[in-house]
This record gives sequence, structure tokens and C-alpha cells, in this order.
Amino acid sequence: MKKIFFLTLCFSLAVSCDSFLKVNFADQPELEDVLSHNKTSRDFLAHLYNYMPLEEDMVGGSGWVVGRSSQALYSWYSLGSYQFYRADSFAATSATESEYDQWDYLYEGIRQATTFILNIDRDVQDNEATRILMKAEARFIRAYCYYALLRQYGPVVILGDGLYDENTVNAEVDRNTLDENVDWIVSELDKASIDLPMSMADCGEGNIDWRGRATKGAALALKARILTMAASPLYNGCEIYKGQMKNIKGKYLFPQAADQTKWERASAACKAVIDLGLYSLCTSEGGDAFKAAAEGYQKVFFENWNDETIWGWWKRTYNNKGKIIYENLGGTGMTIAMEVPEGFGKYSFSGICPSLALVDSYAMYVSGRYPVTGYENDCDGLDYSKPKVDALSGYVADGWTEGYHQPVDADWAPAIKAHNSTIGREPRFYAAVVPNGFYWPNQNLDDARFLVGVRPTSQHCRVGYAWRRNYPAGMILASQSDYSILKAVYPDIRLAEIYLSYAEALNEQPSRDEAAAINYLDKVRCRAGLKPIEIAYPEVAGNKELLRALIQHERKVEFAMEPLSWYDSLRWMTAGEECNAGNWTLKCSADSYEGSYERVKNEFAAPPARFTDRDYLFPIPFSVLTKTVNMTQNYGY
Repeated sequence: MKKIFFLTLCFSLAVSCDSFLKVNFADQPELEDVLSHNKTSRDFLAHLYNYMPLEEDMVGGSGWVVGRSSQALYSWYSLGSYQFYRADSFAATSATESEYDQWDYLYEGIRQATTFILNIDRDVQDNEATRILMKAEARFIRAYCYYALLRQYGPVVILGDGLYDENTVNAEVDRNTLDENVDWIVSELDKASIDLPMSMADCGEGNIDWRGRATKGAALALKARILTMAASPLYNGCEIYKGQMKNIKGKYLFPQAADQTKWERASAACKAVIDLGLYSLCTSEGGDAFKAAAEGYQKVFFENWNDETIWGWWKRTYNNKGKIIYENLGGTGMTIAMEVPEGFGKYSFSGICPSLALVDSYAMYVSGRYPVTGYENDCDGLDYSKPKVDALSGYVADGWTEGYHQPVDADWAPAIKAHNSTIGREPRFYAAVVPNGFYWPNQNLDDARFLVGVRPTSQHCRVGYAWRRNYPAGMILASQSDYSILKAVYPDIRLAEIYLSYAEALNEQPSRDEAAAINYLDKVRCRAGLKPIEIAYPEVAGNKELLRALIQHERKVEFAMEPLSWYDSLRWMTAGEECNAGNWTLKCSADSYEGSYERVKNEFAAPPARFTDRDYLFPIPFSVLTKTVNMTQNYGY
């Protein structure tokens, strides 16, 4: 089936390098030719979808930011460019371009989308209804590019429907305010949602599979995400930006005081998505409730185009020349290779590993409570060897249990001696994490037991826990071709996010609705096999701050190792506390299995993470500032 949104063309509609404001139409007849025919105009539209950041690519993808968070460690720390997003080295320790700067690329997408919107009516070979639909798609893509800029750089320059005004003086260009950014993007999504279909199946395009293209639900869900972000502490009167960053029009880029009614806009936007009635959480039926909960969670990534995915796309990656690969659409080969521990596949490096902080965050199954409430501090920040344990959770941080059987995807595995910290956790833990000493979920291997330190090369897991979120149990990885067999859809926006955003907004808005907030929080917890929050935490009744903390914790687990989780920690302004820590791991060099469960910070040789107030935003690139000399730089750069 033809996935038209991954075609790419090399247009001579070249974007000028002179200014991010300018598009060079040196060959006007070619523009008219391209957008006068239905084949080439549809190819142009397909090309626009390529501007979505590669959030799903763990290696080389500028959109994947989890390595910058407290949830992951990158084992190949000797490769400096891939130690990337640990806070102190992420985007520029000076106001210069970085390997992960997306400014020019996203503005290129914005200009190309505007070109399409202004010129698609030349396509007389398509009927008006089709042109209206394609224009709405381009409007959605343009709004998404602005959203991607906003979350990375803060408020940016809104070009509207303009391409380039010859009378524009670059010295007069500066950024619009945060509220102006949000209002304009939301207005564009509102316009797009009017003309976008509920489903691409409604468009009557024969046998062409158009899944992955924008729909009404996608536009409304992106609107909900943006309004939730705008209501959050970083963007809503935070102390850091008070008296800072005033543009050349004399306006502060960020609101100088919090407006809690913004949560009402966010809750209304979330409810609009829910009221569509089109989406449902992935679940699994079965006699074993624990296994069914794990399988339901796994379906989010393993079942393509499932009913929980509001909008997503086939996974992509880069080739060795830095270009997006469109062959083998959906292939997850590099992602799988970076997760699987060495020795369990032809190419298996366990380069991306869950941090101890992430491992500690999963709830206990019986109590439904999160076991670790925080950590003591040392000279580098948080000390992961000294967790603050919730005594009511049932968590045991030390000691061993003999005769333990893995509860998910390992019925065939013999009983093991398991560390008590790995026992009794919720289903999502075992669906995503393989602890040291457990069996890798593939019974076809000669030796499937995952033991750190037994394969002491530069590529083995350096944390002591392996990540298997994208690995279906039993997948054979004996040859290079095996890595491209699995085709997967990246679920960029899914219903679980909308439920938890709605719960958050209901809890924060002035007309607080605690009962409804708890109800939508429990929908996600129930899918995960956890008890309702009021049973797990009876003290939550009437406690807005505790409910806020529990919603935030649930999002960290539900979206673990997904970019959304990192952007959550930014908008909540919790990254400053979470990211400053030494590189804590298990003692992977230990002489014995029992000795390996000591938590140490002297084996992962990279420097400790450092996060300061300026790190909440990327700097405006130096190349932009040299052209638009009066553009306001971000705080701290």
C-alpha cells in the first residue's frame, strides 16, 4: 500500500540561506507547474509531513530527547556527540548552533506549508473538497512545526500567511510573545479541525492507505497538548522569566503573572477530544489480570494504528549521510539494536538504558503506591543509593528471594534468585524493563539470562537494567534482515495523554473538579492493572498538591522513555531537581551476581549531569542572531 506521506521530493523552491524569513522562488513557472497537477501537488503535501521531528529515533534523531532527561543513560559515553542530552551538554553551552538545533529546519517546513496553502488552489485537477482537505493538512503541519519550535525555544516569530515581505527589515524582526504564539497556533488548529475528517477512511480515496495523515482528532489533540503546556508553570508566570526577555516592541515574551484560568482552556480542549468518542485505551483480555495489563500496555507500540493512537506515523531513522530513510517504512532496526543487550542478537548493544530513577518510579502492584518518594543528596545532587521509601508501598530495597518466576513474557524461564527491589512491581515494569539476573524475553536463545558484567566490552549495558519497550517477546535477531522485519507506528499523541492532561487540568483549574480528575487518572491506572488512586492513597481526598504529584508521577511511568515525559518535566519545572545527579548504576563490574546490586556512581565514566535555569530552553541560534540583530535571546545565554 502506498504511504504517500513519506514520499520526498527535491524541489527547486529552494529556501534562501540569507534569512529564515525568506523563500526564493527563482523559477516561478516551476511552482505553477508543481501545484497545477494533482500528482505533484499531492507529492508536495506528502513532502511536508517529513518535517515532523524524528522523536522516535534513538540514534541520530534530533527529536529524541530522552537521553537529556533523568530517565536514561547512554552507555556509549565515549562518543561525545551521543552523550548529547545530558543537561550540561545538550544544546549549546554557548549561543551557537548545536547538532540538535531545529530552528532552520522547522522554519523551512513552515515556509513550505505556507507556500502550499497559498497555492494549492492552482490544482484544478482535484475537486474543491480535496483541495480544502489538503489545505487543512498543511495548516496542521505548519501548526505542528510552530509547536515544535515553541517547546524547544520558547516563543518564536510568527510569520502568519506571509512568506517574505520585500519591505521587511531584519533589524526590526523579533519574537512574538508566548500568548501570541499560543493563540495563533490554536487558531490555526481550530481552522484545520473544521475541514479535517474524523478519519482518512472518510475521504473515499479508493485503496490508498492514508493512515498517518492529519485528522480532526489530531488537530484537537495537538491543541489540547499546547494549551496544557501554556497553562503550566514554565509558561505561566514563572519566576525565572519575570523582568526578563522583553522584545523590541517592549513586550515581555513570557507572561509576568500566572493566569490559572488557562487551565480551563486546557480542560475544555481535552474534553473536546474525549467527546469525539473515536478512541479507546489499548487493553487485553485474559484470565491472568497481571499479564493482560502488561499486554494492553504493550499494544500501544506493538499493535499498529491501534484505537488509542490519535495521531502517529511510521517510524523513521537517519542513514549514514544524515538523511531520513524512507525505505522499509516503519522498520525499528536501530531502535531494537540500541535496546537489546549484547549477545542477544546479531546487532545488540544495550546503548540506551533506563536510569535507576526510572526503575524506581514504577508502582508496587499489590498496594498501588509508588515506592520511592525521593532521594537524599550528595555532592553531585540526588543520591540514588539512598532512596526515600514509602513504608506503605510494600517495597523492599534490599535482600533476595529464591525461586522467583518472571511474571511477563517468560513462562518458559526457570525460577531465579531475584533481588527484592525487582519483585512485586506493576505490570508496566516487566513490560518495559529487564532487570539484571532476569531472562531476556526470548526462549529461542541458547542462554537468555541477562547478567551484567559477563560480557565486558565497551558496548554492554552499563546500568544494570535493560530496556525492552520496543522489543516483542521472542523476536529473532539472527541476521541483519531480522532487524527490519518489525514495522512499527510511533504513537505521537494517544488517548492516555489526553486522559492524564484532562485530569491535570481539572485538578488545577480555579473551579477544581477533584472527582472527575481522579476518574480520568484511574482510567490509565486501571489499564496498567493498578488499584484506583483513592484506595492506594486514601489521603488524596481534598489534597490538591498530592493529587498533582500523583498525576505527574503517573505520566512519568506511562510515558517512560518517550519525549513527552521530558517536555513534561520542563513545563512543570521539575527538571532542575530531577536532572542533577551523579551517573548512578548497579555495580556492573562486581565479581558476583549478588554483589552487582550495589548502587554506585563511579563506573559510568561520563561527568555528572548539570541542569541550570537556562536549560529549560534552547538558545536562539547564533546564525539567526547575526541576521536578525535585535532578536531577543533566551534567558542565560
